[in-house]
Amino acid sequence: MLLSYILIIVFLLFGFIATVKIGGKGDEHYDKAMRGNTVRLTLIYVALAVVLLAGLGIYIAI
Repeated sequence: MLLSYILIIVFLLFGFIATVKIGGKGDEHYDKAMRGNTVRLTLIYVALAVVLLAGLGIYIAI
């Protein structure tokens, strides 16, 4: 059970890091807006993690 939680967290962190690295290379003007984009992307990942963990908790409880 603990292994599942660890794997989910590792997967989310890997996805976040990969997205930021790939997204930073696509646009010439990205560097100027990078802080705002990174904050928004981080909030999306945090919200997604909360929803996924809540869903996992509900699934396990049922």
